Amino acid sequence: MTPRSPSRRRPRPTVGFVVSLVLAASLGGVVYLVVSSLPYLFNSPATDVTWGGLNRCLQRELQLTPTGLATTADARALAAWAPGRVVVCRELPDAGATWQSLEVAGVTALAFDFQGGLWLAQQPRDGGSVLLHADERGTVTTVGEVAPMALVGVKTGVVALEGSGRLLSLGSAGSIDGVAQLPRPPQADVTISTSADGQRVAVVAGTGVFVFASGTLQLLRAEGPCAVEFLWWRPQGHRTVLSCGPKSSWALDWDVETGATVAATVPAVRSSLVPARGVYLQSCEGLACTAPAP
Repeated sequence: MTPRSPSRRRPRPTVGFVVSLVLAASLGGVVYLVVSSLPYLFNSPATDVTWGGLNRCLQRELQLTPTGLATTADARALAAWAPGRVVVCRELPDAGATWQSLEVAGVTALAFDFQGGLWLAQQPRDGGSVLLHADERGTVTTVGEVAPMALVGVKTGVVALEGSGRLLSLGSAGSIDGVAQLPRPPQADVTISTSADGQRVAVVAGTGVFVFASGTLQLLRAEGPCAVEFLWWRPQGHRTVLSCGPKSSWALDWDVETGATVAATVPAVRSSLVPARGVYLQSCEGLACTAPAP
């Protein structure tokens, strides 16, 4: 089925996610989130049960409120950026943390792939957007002719969404493994996320939702079961929760394999699933906090 046209969607404030989730942070296995106005409900960032130590590391080394962040699939590393700088903090076996600083300006999105590789979207001073990759030594290189507005990490590498609506799936070495095209260029509040098993990527755009195979970007579903405003992946790789407009007033449990829907409770906050840990991430003043499951 064809998703509803973006021209029919109601204007609403942008909530930045993996999209991050941020957005990501998103994210599936990798999430991207930008600074959210949502209050964190249970823990402060410094004492959060999942990311407390890594948050303290970011606060100490970044020394600025992060603009956005990403976490690995196992929640054992966080990366965040502020103007001119990216800091990556990783857990050590003794519960401490090691950190790495990348002097990169103009970052607009971050994502870790399922192997822990870090990908960055950068907007140079002369305009446009480029895709970068940082190796374990902190060496940053440009990857191909890609102009990402959003990123999400997957098992095979990263999926990048361009402003034109083109999606590209890139392997860990930068090879292009799949290409797809949305019917229309996405709006600024588009979200992109990956399933718990890393095999599917969902794009919420224009009140509809598109689901692709993460490696090849084969289109699996394109539907508008409601005026979709946000999507949460459940720990089962084929199940999701959709918040439906207007203003997330109701929700659906949606099976992406069968297309079946049933009524669901509207989740308390927008968050992203961190698959290897089975926890959900929300942004707390630019840092990572554990969110309630949808």
